[in-house]
Amino acid sequence: MTETQVDDMLERQAGLCPICRRGLGDKPHVDHDHETGEVRGETAEDVRADG
Repeated sequence: MTETQVDDMLERQAGLCPICRRGLGDKPHVDHDHETGEVRGETAEDVRADG
């Protein structure tokens, strides 16, 4: 992902984790589908999405 794509994603998410609705913290995790590689969003460091 480019820096612009990451910035756009963070803006769409309003800086919040879409799963726990908390701030993303210092080290957000790029959540992606392991089969397709599709990036779903950024999650808080201690949150992991299944699937």
